Amino acid sequence: MSLLFSNRQSRAGTLVTASMCTAIAVVFSVIGLYIPVFSTLVFLIVPIPIAYMCLMGNMKWGVAVCVAVLLLDSLLFGVMSGAFASSVFCLLGLTLGYGYRKKYSAATILALGTLVSAAVFGAQAFFASAFMGLDPSLFAGKVTPDMQQQMDSMLSAVYSGKELEAARAQSGPMLEMVIRAIPFSLFLVSLFEAWAPMLLCRIIFRRLGIYDIPYFQPFREWQIPVAVIYIYIGVVVLKLALQGLGITSVMWDTMTLNVSLVCMWMLWLQGISFLWWCREYKPKWGSWRWPVLIASFLIPLVNYAVAGLGAWDMLTGYRKNTEQGQ
Repeated sequence: MSLLFSNRQSRAGTLVTASMCTAIAVVFSVIGLYIPVFSTLVFLIVPIPIAYMCLMGNMKWGVAVCVAVLLLDSLLFGVMSGAFASSVFCLLGLTLGYGYRKKYSAATILALGTLVSAAVFGAQAFFASAFMGLDPSLFAGKVTPDMQQQMDSMLSAVYSGKELEAARAQSGPMLEMVIRAIPFSLFLVSLFEAWAPMLLCRIIFRRLGIYDIPYFQPFREWQIPVAVIYIYIGVVVLKLALQGLGITSVMWDTMTLNVSLVCMWMLWLQGISFLWWCREYKPKWGSWRWPVLIASFLIPLVNYAVAGLGAWDMLTGYRKNTEQGQ
């Protein structure tokens, strides 16, 4: 009898915890939908109670909380406004909880979260193109007629005559480049949406007494695989070879552009990590880390220089050699 009572009490406690987690997730999703200015930051909190429920209960309870949040958001705001906006964050909560239960490394959890976020974006884009009239060619790197018309209207309001023609000639390739880089932009958004809840989970869970949450090593110790350089070189060679053969394809151009952008971003990340490492081992160099970081966002030449620094560090192993020599 006492064992049966204990089991019932345990289930009741789990149910109460699940109800509290559901309420917290719904409250923050409501705040995110009502206050668009803070929606991104607020929505990043939604995965935390779901991940907590997966960790403290089990995956079934986490799924139950996720379904309850989506149903309540749908009832409060409709499927398009509520569940459509909350779905990616609920699934990220399940991904984090699953990774924590399986004791995956932080890099593995980040990769899974990025894939989940990107997959939800892809599903939402398909839904929007199938039922809401969104032109799917946008995601293939093509400028849609509506976007071209809007750009022409904006330019016509500022320029006229020969200046208008010159502005159109300059804005056309720029707009096409931005459209083709949409996959890279979605990659960065998906990566951020996967990383930010991991950081928040680590901070909040530690306050709750949960310390065995995997997380990344200090930023100054980050080492990007040198294979990134070879991939970048391979993409550049492939692009030049296609141009030499006279092969022109929007798909290939879009693919090579986005792969090269991902590689350049990783090289830039390696360079910034090197500057953070310099704070401890090369203080004179490390004193420039914040000005260089800010300038790399504003000045393309500085951005390329930081990426070059990262490539040099990868190829020479400078950090490792310096630490071993001291």
